[in-house]
This record gives sequence, C-alpha cells and structure tokens, in this order.
Amino acid sequence: MNRAEFAEFWYRKHNKVLAILFASLALACFFGYYLTMECIYSWRYFQNDLTHFWNFFVYLIVYLIILIGNIRNDNIAYTGILMFIFYMAYDNAVTIIQSGNEVVKNLSSSGSFDPLFLLYGLSWAGIVGIVFVGIFLYVRSAQYMRGSFTNFKVIRLLSILFASCIILVFAFPLFMFLASGYFAALFILLINIADAFIGLSVIFTMERLRRV
Repeated sequence: MNRAEFAEFWYRKHNKVLAILFASLALACFFGYYLTMECIYSWRYFQNDLTHFWNFFVYLIVYLIILIGNIRNDNIAYTGILMFIFYMAYDNAVTIIQSGNEVVKNLSSSGSFDPLFLLYGLSWAGIVGIVFVGIFLYVRSAQYMRGSFTNFKVIRLLSILFASCIILVFAFPLFMFLASGYFAALFILLINIADAFIGLSVIFTMERLRRV
C-alpha cells in the first residue's frame, strides 16, 4: 500500500480503526485489572464478593458488543454504547449516594488552596459529570437511533464530555501513585483506564455510525 492508498484508506476508515483500537485496548486493560485483583486476593477476588463477578460479566459483554459491532460494521455497537452509558451513570450515581456527604465535608474542610484538593475535586466532578452528562447522552443517543433527534453535533459534544469525565475520575489517584513513586499500584487503575479507552471508542463509534 503506497502513501496515497493509505491516505485514502485512513480518510475513509479512520473512525472504524480508532474505535476498534480503543475498544481492544480497553479489553486488554479490563482483563489486566481483574487478573491483577485475582493475584492480589490469592485467586479469591470473585469468591469474596459476587458483585465483582457481576461487574466483570456485565462490562465484559458491553465491551465485546462495542468491539464486535465495530469489527462487523454492525449497528449493534449502538446497543453496546447505550449499555455502557447506562451502567457507568448508574455505578457513579451509587458512588455519589454512598460517599457524597463525606466528599463535601473533605472539600469544605480545606482552609487554604491545595493542589491535591483541586485534583480531588476534579475527580469527583468527573463522577458527577458521568451521571448528568451520561443521562443526556443516553437520551439523545436513543432518540438519534430512532430518528426523532437528528442533531449529531450534540451527540458528538456529549460523547466527548462523557469521555472527558471518565478520564477526570482517575486523575487524582493517578497523580498520587505517580507522586509517591508507587508504580505497582497503577495496576489498580487499569479498570479506570479501560473505561477511558472505551469512552474514546464510543466517540469514534458514534462518528462511524452517524447518519450523513
């Protein structure tokens, strides 16, 4: 393939290539995380809490639907996207309900400006954003699939904001691990990195499947 042919291929297929690439990286990080947790818990991670197995099963199905849908040029990828948005919004809403009061107390107790509290706040802003942006993205994407909403620019913007919120969530723990030099603990963030990769895959999947 010469340069001109590659340029033509990239122009026509770059959204599909990037969607598949990010979905594949997401799956790699996904399996890496659960393998790491199994090793840490002496191969009893799933046995200790069945919700871990439920989360593994649900998100595995979602990731695979998005990946396979992109490989097959199948609109089933939209179904995977809606499932991913729903489960992410739900999981983070539960997190807010369980820990929201504690977070507000921690942030309000800071008497002076502290960069760590800024990162901590941004991380929680990402969690809140996943819920609220996720709701709008889910509704508009479902409407777009049915043809009752046709403004793709809104879908694109919401998809980018949703992926950005996912990335923000692990900004604080990532900084803490890097600053402390505790690089081995980065394996614990693989699940967050997987979500970020699948969020990026969602952006390019939406671009690929949009109606002209």
